[in-house]
Amino acid sequence: MNLETEQRLGDADFVTGSDHLVGRGIIEAIELEARQDCFGIMLDPALGSYEHVSSLLHPGVLPMVVRYPIPLKTGTQTDGIPVNWRLNITAELGTRSFFRPAADEAQQRNLAHTLDFAKHVRDTDQAYTPLAYTHFWLRPVYLPATPIPEPSTTIKLVHGDEL
Repeated sequence: MNLETEQRLGDADFVTGSDHLVGRGIIEAIELEARQDCFGIMLDPALGSYEHVSSLLHPGVLPMVVRYPIPLKTGTQTDGIPVNWRLNITAELGTRSFFRPAADEAQQRNLAHTLDFAKHVRDTDQAYTPLAYTHFWLRPVYLPATPIPEPSTTIKLVHGDEL
Protein backbone atom coordinates (compact mmCIF):
# COMPACT_ATOMS: atom_id res chain seq x y z
CA MET A 1 0.00 0.00 0.00
CA ASN A 2 1.37 3.39 -0.95
CA LEU A 3 0.17 6.19 1.33
CA GLU A 4 1.20 9.81 1.13
CA THR A 5 2.11 11.04 4.60
CA GLU A 6 2.72 14.57 5.76
CA GLN A 7 4.03 14.31 9.31
CA ARG A 8 6.17 11.73 11.08
CA LEU A 9 5.64 10.92 14.75
CA GLY A 10 8.21 8.40 15.96
CA ASP A 11 7.59 5.18 14.01
CA ALA A 12 4.21 6.43 12.78
CA ASP A 13 2.99 8.79 10.08
CA PHE A 14 -0.13 10.89 9.65
CA VAL A 15 -1.86 10.17 6.34
CA THR A 16 -2.06 13.33 4.22
CA GLY A 17 -5.49 14.99 4.31
CA SER A 18 -6.76 12.94 7.26
CA ASP A 19 -6.32 12.43 10.96
CA HIS A 20 -5.30 8.78 10.49
CA LEU A 21 -2.09 7.55 12.04
CA VAL A 22 -0.33 4.51 10.56
CA GLY A 23 2.81 2.69 11.58
CA ARG A 24 4.35 -0.18 13.49
CA GLY A 25 3.02 0.97 16.89
CA ILE A 26 -0.57 0.93 15.64
CA ILE A 27 -0.16 -2.56 14.20
CA GLU A 28 1.45 -3.83 17.42
CA ALA A 29 -1.39 -2.34 19.49
CA ILE A 30 -3.98 -4.10 17.33
CA GLU A 31 -2.10 -7.41 17.59
CA LEU A 32 -1.75 -7.05 21.37
CA GLU A 33 -5.47 -6.35 21.75
CA ALA A 34 -6.34 -9.33 19.53
CA ARG A 35 -4.42 -11.68 21.87
CA GLN A 36 -6.26 -10.53 25.02
CA ASP A 37 -9.23 -12.54 26.27
CA CYS A 38 -10.90 -9.67 28.08
CA PHE A 39 -12.24 -6.18 27.51
CA GLY A 40 -9.78 -3.38 28.11
CA ILE A 41 -6.58 -1.70 27.13
CA MET A 42 -3.15 -2.98 28.10
CA LEU A 43 -0.05 -0.85 27.87
CA ASP A 44 2.64 -2.15 25.53
CA PRO A 45 5.01 -4.46 27.45
CA ALA A 46 7.90 -2.68 25.68
CA LEU A 47 7.28 0.26 28.03
CA GLY A 48 8.77 -1.81 30.84
CA SER A 49 7.68 -3.09 34.21
CA TYR A 50 4.82 -1.73 36.27
CA GLU A 51 7.37 -0.17 38.62
CA HIS A 52 9.07 1.64 35.73
CA VAL A 53 5.84 2.86 34.15
CA SER A 54 4.35 4.00 37.46
CA SER A 55 7.55 5.92 38.27
CA LEU A 56 6.98 8.01 35.12
CA LEU A 57 3.35 8.90 35.86
CA HIS A 58 2.08 11.91 37.77
CA PRO A 59 0.56 10.75 41.09
CA GLY A 60 -2.82 12.17 40.02
CA VAL A 61 -3.08 9.75 37.09
CA LEU A 62 -1.32 6.74 38.66
CA PRO A 63 -4.69 5.12 39.62
CA MET A 64 -5.37 4.76 35.88
CA VAL A 65 -3.02 1.77 35.67
CA VAL A 66 -2.80 -1.38 37.77
CA ARG A 67 -0.69 -4.50 37.92
CA TYR A 68 -2.80 -7.45 36.75
CA PRO A 69 -2.22 -10.74 34.89
CA ILE A 70 -3.88 -10.29 31.49
CA PRO A 71 -5.75 -13.40 30.26
CA LEU A 72 -4.86 -14.39 26.70
CA LYS A 73 -6.88 -16.33 24.16
CA THR A 74 -4.24 -19.09 24.31
CA GLY A 75 -5.48 -19.89 27.83
CA THR A 76 -2.36 -18.40 29.42
CA GLN A 77 -1.73 -15.08 31.12
CA THR A 78 0.86 -12.38 30.71
CA ASP A 79 2.08 -9.82 33.20
CA GLY A 80 0.46 -6.64 32.10
CA ILE A 81 -0.34 -3.08 32.90
CA PRO A 82 -4.01 -2.60 32.04
CA VAL A 83 -5.76 0.74 32.06
CA ASN A 84 -8.15 0.78 35.02
CA TRP A 85 -11.38 1.32 33.07
CA ARG A 86 -13.38 0.53 36.24
CA LEU A 87 -11.96 3.51 38.16
CA ASN A 88 -14.48 5.75 39.96
CA ILE A 89 -17.58 4.24 38.33
CA THR A 90 -20.63 3.53 40.47
CA ALA A 91 -23.37 1.68 38.58
CA GLU A 92 -26.76 1.14 40.17
CA LEU A 93 -27.35 -1.88 37.93
CA GLY A 94 -23.82 -3.19 38.51
CA THR A 95 -20.71 -3.52 36.40
CA ARG A 96 -22.23 -6.42 34.45
CA SER A 97 -24.82 -3.97 33.07
CA PHE A 98 -22.10 -2.30 30.96
CA PHE A 99 -21.95 -5.36 28.71
CA ARG A 100 -24.37 -7.16 26.40
CA PRO A 101 -25.13 -10.78 27.20
CA ALA A 102 -22.53 -13.14 25.76
CA ALA A 103 -23.62 -14.83 22.54
CA ASP A 104 -21.24 -17.79 22.64
CA GLU A 105 -18.65 -19.58 24.76
CA ALA A 106 -15.76 -17.31 23.68
CA GLN A 107 -17.74 -14.19 24.60
CA GLN A 108 -18.77 -15.76 27.92
CA ARG A 109 -15.12 -16.44 28.76
CA ASN A 110 -14.13 -12.90 27.70
CA LEU A 111 -16.90 -11.38 29.84
CA ALA A 112 -15.95 -13.56 32.83
CA HIS A 113 -12.31 -12.41 32.55
CA THR A 114 -13.45 -8.79 32.24
CA LEU A 115 -15.62 -9.05 35.36
CA ASP A 116 -12.73 -10.79 37.17
CA PHE A 117 -10.66 -7.66 36.49
CA ALA A 118 -13.45 -5.42 37.83
CA LYS A 119 -13.66 -7.59 40.97
CA HIS A 120 -9.86 -7.47 41.37
CA VAL A 121 -9.76 -3.66 41.37
CA ARG A 122 -12.64 -3.55 43.87
CA ASP A 123 -11.05 -6.20 46.14
CA THR A 124 -7.67 -4.42 46.11
CA ASP A 125 -9.11 -0.94 46.76
CA GLN A 126 -8.23 0.32 43.28
CA ALA A 127 -11.79 0.95 42.06
CA TYR A 128 -12.14 4.37 43.69
CA THR A 129 -9.63 7.08 44.44
CA PRO A 130 -9.96 10.13 46.73
CA LEU A 131 -10.99 13.19 44.75
CA ALA A 132 -8.41 15.42 46.41
CA TYR A 133 -5.62 13.43 44.74
CA THR A 134 -7.36 12.72 41.46
CA HIS A 135 -6.73 14.35 38.11
CA PHE A 136 -9.94 15.89 36.73
CA TRP A 137 -10.04 13.20 33.98
CA LEU A 138 -10.69 10.60 36.66
CA ARG A 139 -13.68 12.19 38.34
CA PRO A 140 -16.48 9.84 39.42
CA VAL A 141 -19.21 8.61 37.11
CA TYR A 142 -22.59 7.50 38.45
CA LEU A 143 -24.81 5.37 36.21
CA PRO A 144 -28.34 5.28 37.67
CA ALA A 145 -30.92 2.67 36.72
CA THR A 146 -33.29 5.42 35.55
CA PRO A 147 -32.67 8.99 34.36
CA ILE A 148 -32.24 11.61 37.08
CA PRO A 149 -35.29 13.91 36.77
CA GLU A 150 -33.58 17.26 37.46
CA PRO A 151 -29.97 18.35 37.76
CA SER A 152 -30.60 19.52 41.34
CA THR A 153 -32.05 16.16 42.45
CA THR A 154 -30.19 14.56 45.36
CA ILE A 155 -29.49 10.91 44.72
CA LYS A 156 -28.22 8.14 46.93
CA LEU A 157 -25.30 6.32 45.32
CA VAL A 158 -26.10 2.63 45.06
CA HIS A 159 -23.83 0.05 43.50
CA GLY A 160 -25.71 -2.90 42.06
CA ASP A 161 -23.24 -5.78 42.52
CA GLU A 162 -20.02 -6.94 44.09
CA LEU A 163 -17.95 -5.74 41.15
